[in-house]
Amino acid sequence: MTSRAPHVVVMGAGITGLTTAYRLRQHRPEIRITVVEGSARPGGKIITDHVDGFVIEGGPDSIVTFKPQALDLALELGLAGRLRSNDVSTSGTYVMHRGRPRRLPDGMNGFIPRRIWPIAKTRLLTPAAKFRLLLEYAVPARRDPSDESVESFVSRRLGAQAYRRLVEPLVSGIFAADPAHLSLQATMPQLRAAEEKHGSLVRSVLEERRAARRARRSPTKTPSAMMAMVAPMAGMGELVEALGRNLPGVDMLLNTRVVAIDHAHNGGYSVEIATARGREWLPADAVVIAVPATAAADALQGLDHGLAGVLRETPYSSSATVSLGYRAADVPKRLEGHGYLVPAQERRMARACTWSSSKYAGRAPDGHVLLRVSLGGAGRATLAGMPDSQLMSMAQGELAASLGITAEPVVGRVYPWTGVMPQYTVGHLSRVAAAERILSAHPGIVLAGSGYHGLSIPDCIGSAERAAAAVLASVDA
Repeated sequence: MTSRAPHVVVMGAGITGLTTAYRLRQHRPEIRITVVEGSARPGGKIITDHVDGFVIEGGPDSIVTFKPQALDLALELGLAGRLRSNDVSTSGTYVMHRGRPRRLPDGMNGFIPRRIWPIAKTRLLTPAAKFRLLLEYAVPARRDPSDESVESFVSRRLGAQAYRRLVEPLVSGIFAADPAHLSLQATMPQLRAAEEKHGSLVRSVLEERRAARRARRSPTKTPSAMMAMVAPMAGMGELVEALGRNLPGVDMLLNTRVVAIDHAHNGGYSVEIATARGREWLPADAVVIAVPATAAADALQGLDHGLAGVLRETPYSSSATVSLGYRAADVPKRLEGHGYLVPAQERRMARACTWSSSKYAGRAPDGHVLLRVSLGGAGRATLAGMPDSQLMSMAQGELAASLGITAEPVVGRVYPWTGVMPQYTVGHLSRVAAAERILSAHPGIVLAGSGYHGLSIPDCIGSAERAAAAVLASVDA
């Protein structure tokens, strides 16, 4: 290091890259920061469009509050007066079963059945499956400490039918993944922890209730607090815009691709970028790689072939969201709850459908509704190469089958997401640990984002904050 100001290159301008730049600028204003983004806009999977009074989300539509990082950042950026909670008066989720929506039993927070009566009443499970689920209390805990799939764990503890009809649609809806291959330790470690500590999930719930009584607070408040969600009034894009307003002096290179990262002759790193003008090289004292692991592997291939190989072991799935706005009079069925999930056994391309205008007020103009169909994901037929018109037709067909909507939408938007959803398959945490061990030989290179320690927006923001701290430690060393 010399007396000059350190230069940090951030690869990727999604929520992780932008937050990293924000934290670096906040703690060390003298550091030079260059953010390199391959697309024409910052924000990554967060994209909000405003069309004829509709507020349309192409990607994430909410901030979950039980993980505080995103909410804390939004408040820090001055968005307190802009945040709105989801409409709990219309809450509730349905699961498609044999072509008909059935209400998901209340009390499934954390993927653990927390209330007996809703399970007893549900029409999603047969009497035999309900009895099997209640026997969870007597199922012995697994002694093998190795990772297992979500399907394996849930089927073992709750039964195969409870997995297929209750948990699988929830998990695939959240992770856009096939739970038969999804790592339990990487995605829902709290379930394994409950089994290890209490011997069963039912016992863990009972202990929660006893602890709540000892603390003289209502146990019914805990699950709802865990699942609380908020969103800015004008959509998730407000969070990206607020970050952008707080990045003075940061160089933002859009439509620019990182080709390679290598050691520089005089120390530090050399970052090769491709722009419309051709190839250029940026000297860097540290590089934060906040892009999918596959793109990170391509950039790091020349620096460390072994590291690139480990990163390529994380598969990515493709999906699409299609938002359709209708006149309320053209929707023949009442929109109860916030939407429905589609189990894989239904063999439909749709993974979920959300009533966006019921979930948050102001998402559609008066007399209209906004619906969002999530298509594809791991475990379903590939969407790769499908034109937007075909995806639109597929979404309209889903709504015709489930809601009887035959009218043409007044607004329609398609958002294809190709190879952007990391799949935390069994053994994921071991592979990430291996990558981090190799990375320790390259001080100043930091991996961040959804490919490693969490998929949600709060997870990505937490990853960015850790990346910024690692960079500051590196440049000060």
